[in-house]
Amino acid sequence: MGSIAFTVACPGCGHEFREALEKLQNGAVVCPSCREEIEVHLRDELGRDMTTRFGPVRTIQGARSVRYSIELSHPQLHKHRLIQGPDLETIKAKAAHQAAEWDEVWEKRSNILQKLRTDEEKRQEAAQRTQEAQAALQSVGRS
Repeated sequence: MGSIAFTVACPGCGHEFREALEKLQNGAVVCPSCREEIEVHLRDELGRDMTTRFGPVRTIQGARSVRYSIELSHPQLHKHRLIQGPDLETIKAKAAHQAAEWDEVWEKRSNILQKLRTDEEKRQEAAQRTQEAQAALQSVGRS
């Protein structure tokens, strides 16, 4: 069974080690040299946070051939995909492409949701200030 792995450099001791993507997705790994916990933020090549989750790469031994598969999911988008193929590098590339696509969709959607929340907060603040201003005008008018 193969897996997608990345090289991690410990900021504490400088030790470089390989770590599986599944462990990196948890948000922290431990340096095998100094035992320091390293916080991990996965980002794509454009610097966007990666929110797609990767399962382990599975090897399927058939009678005449070997096939590989990997599962991807995006919890926020409620998406799931199983990618299979005869070549490990091809399925890794397809998985990376799918993850980039989902992460881009999620970034756009979350930006829209954030803007809607901000606009609603501004409307509520404006309504509160209007009430306060009207109350102040009424108190001045009574004086």
